[in-house]
Amino acid sequence: AGSYTLELAVRDQAGNQSQPVRVGTVHVRYLTLAQSRLRVRPRARFEVRVLIGPAQLTWVFAGRRGSSRSHLLHLRAPRRKGRYTLYLSGAGHAATLPVVVT
Repeated sequence: AGSYTLELAVRDQAGNQSQPVRVGTVHVRYLTLAQSRLRVRPRARFEVRVLIGPAQLTWVFAGRRGSSRSHLLHLRAPRRKGRYTLYLSGAGHAATLPVVVT
C-alpha cells in the first residue's frame, strides 16, 4: 500500500530514449473504510462501509467477532460507554476504526 509516482519514457527503434516525464500518481489501497472514526450511543446499531477490500472480511469488535462477504457491516455498540476499536482484516491486510460509545 502507498502512493507511487508514474513516469513515462519512450525508446525509438534506433535506441534513443527520452527523459522520464511524470504522468501521475497512483494510490494503492488494500482495505479502506468510509469513516475514520465513529461516535455511537450504547446498544445502538451502526454500519461500517468498506470502500476497498477483499471479498471476505473478518472483524473483531468489543469482544465479538464475525465474518462478512458484504462491504457494509451491520454491528451493535456495546452497553458500556467508552472507546473501542473495530479490527477488520482480509486477504492478508488489516484496518482499524476507533468507535466511541457516548
